[in-house]
Amino acid sequence: MVGMIYDDEFGFSWEFSDEMEYFHFAAPETLHEGRNKYELIGWLQRQWPLPECEASDIVRLFYVKPGDQCYAMVEELDKIPKPPNDPTNGFVTNQRCIAKYSCGNRPQMQNTTWLTKVVPAFVQPFLDKSGSWNEVMQACASQSKFLPAYVRDKRCEDKMAKYHIQQDLQKSLNENGCGTEADWDEVGTYIHECVAEQNSFIPTLVANGIIVKKRNEIRKMCQASRPKS
Repeated sequence: MVGMIYDDEFGFSWEFSDEMEYFHFAAPETLHEGRNKYELIGWLQRQWPLPECEASDIVRLFYVKPGDQCYAMVEELDKIPKPPNDPTNGFVTNQRCIAKYSCGNRPQMQNTTWLTKVVPAFVQPFLDKSGSWNEVMQACASQSKFLPAYVRDKRCEDKMAKYHIQQDLQKSLNENGCGTEADWDEVGTYIHECVAEQNSFIPTLVANGIIVKKRNEIRKMCQASRPKS
């Protein structure tokens, strides 16, 4: 069972490590593989004269079968150390988020097996530091210390994301298929969500604009490389 982080109106972040302990249903509930939605209702008993407080929210839970190839990439990304002030942390967090949402939502997609192949082939080169990954990460580490930390972080995220899309994603799509238009757009919404979780409005707008352009470019190249029917 995999919880989904979300922010409520008070700015708190929640992620349940073992969701089923928190749910009590009047009737048996069936968890479907993939995305499940539940309403959580909670009460906070306060001392008089303050009234009892009630709050509710809709939480999305992903049920992923043990040994799932796609979600295994999320677990591997979880193992990557994220030392304080490391400019690569933002990229790693984003990749984990995108893989988590994409793999968790596969059963709702048109081609449920597409991402099972694409995500591992996309993520594994980064995990293995194959290709030019060591050089890309070294460039992040060797940025001028006179630059503000925020600038170093965002420059690093941009450099890593562009390389990841242009090299790893391109190769993965060429080998495993370009995906249907609907599935491609669906993954795009998860990317937007993940970027927005880490950034304010303007940086999110800029980052997503760049990502959309790069993703569409490599998908066109993927489609051009496929045999014509």
